Amino acid sequence: MISKILTVSALASLATAHFQILYPVPRGSDNEDTMGNFPCGGLDTVSSTRTPFPITNAPIQLHFGHTQTEIEVLLAIGNDPGSAFNYILVPTFQEEGPGNFCLGGGAITLPSGLNITDGTNATIQVITNGDPTGGLYNVRK
Repeated sequence: MISKILTVSALASLATAHFQILYPVPRGSDNEDTMGNFPCGGLDTVSSTRTPFPITNAPIQLHFGHTQTEIEVLLAIGNDPGSAFNYILVPTFQEEGPGNFCLGGGAITLPSGLNITDGTNATIQVITNGDPTGGLYNVRK
C-alpha cells in the first residue's frame, strides 16, 4: 500500500512541473520557484559525488509539463562551472506534447576538438522557454 502511495505522489509532482531532467541523476531537488534563476535554476551547489555519464551515445531523459517547449542542451567543463556553459550539445529545437521525452544515444554529440576523457568533471544544463517570464534552467552533475 505504501509503495502505491509513493508512486501516486511522484506522478503528481511530475504533472505540475514545468520540466524535469529524469536522467542523468539530479544534482538536487528541482524547485519550481527557482528554475528561472540563471545559470542553474537554483541548483548552484555542485556535489562532490559526480555521476558517470558516457562520452558517446549519451541519452538525456526529460519530462515536460507544457504542450510546446523549446529546448537547448549545454555543457560546462570543470568542478564548479558557474555560468560557463560554453559548449552546445544540442542546438535549440522544439518539442510538442507534455510527458516524457528522450534525447537518445547519438543525439548528444560533443563538439569537435573538445578534449575530454573519461573522468572529466562537467555539468549538463538544459534550458527551456517553458515559462512566460523567461527561460527555465536545470542542471545535472
